[in-house]
Amino acid sequence: MDTVPNNLPLPLSGFIGREDDLDSLQRRLTASRLVTLTGVGGCGKTRLALQTATAMSATFADGVWLIDLTALREPTLIPQLVAYTLGLYQPPNQPVLASLLTFLQSKQMLLVLDNCEHMTAACAAFLQQLLSHSPSVRVLATSRESLAIGGEALYALAGLSWPPLATETVGNQPSNLDPQALLHYDAVRLFTERAQAISPKFAITAENAPAIVAICRRLDGIPLALELASARVNVLTVQQIAARLDDRWALLSAGGRAPAAPHHHSLRAAIDWSYALLSVAEQTLLQRLSLFSATFTLSTGEAVCAWGALHRDAVLGLLATLVAKSMVVAETLQGSEARYRL
Repeated sequence: MDTVPNNLPLPLSGFIGREDDLDSLQRRLTASRLVTLTGVGGCGKTRLALQTATAMSATFADGVWLIDLTALREPTLIPQLVAYTLGLYQPPNQPVLASLLTFLQSKQMLLVLDNCEHMTAACAAFLQQLLSHSPSVRVLATSRESLAIGGEALYALAGLSWPPLATETVGNQPSNLDPQALLHYDAVRLFTERAQAISPKFAITAENAPAIVAICRRLDGIPLALELASARVNVLTVQQIAARLDDRWALLSAGGRAPAAPHHHSLRAAIDWSYALLSVAEQTLLQRLSLFSATFTLSTGEAVCAWGALHRDAVLGLLATLVAKSMVVAETLQGSEARYRL
């Protein structure tokens, strides 16, 4: 990695799990010049993108470069940010985009365009021009929704793996709660290792294993949520953490270990960031869908949510948009009727 030009940050913690995702994403990026990594806020898109860029760095003679759009508020400045990141000299009286396209035309390079969700249209327009002028440049984008341009390959990222519900018991304990066996599940391993970074004596035991598994399931294996929960082991037992997940907004704040990105300082901040990007109609449907504590179908969603200004015939389109924007999960797409959950 040292011999390849790059600006990738050095990770402060170990990369846990995602072996299949890492392999699949590399194959997808080899086959497609634009891959967009999608998923809910906090599911680990940025970390996986950086790990993929590092693993593939030897493929790109002119380097791998991270362009973080999180703090950018003016979509027209995307070319300027990319040019600045690449250290491109800007000749006077020449448009930045034209200079950038000329510079990249012969480059063999990977660009990681991170956090595109708040300016998807501008990113799409920029990338269409960039990729049409730069045959050896590839782009790995992260976003909570598709950029919706031709040639884009999508890779949807789910939470880390957690143990399935046990169907048998040994004594009074579920058969799948052996502490060492549980560490084969990525969500359990992440929670445990991050907890040990806070409290070195922390260990998964037969006594606390059920609570750890409950935490991983309740948090859907979302890395950000698991890291925020594990940060509480210095003041709470894991049994207390599991019991307090009903008030997860208060529990899952960063405390003294704030993530670098402001929109990841708490679980609420991550969701607020996504919610603010929705249209009024999308926000309205999402608010009404929050009445469902479990999975729901389209027909029940229409029956419960279609009233007032939100008409029944609009629910399907809005629901599809919420799924595309990683705000609603399509839980089951088999059988006679699809089911969804928040």
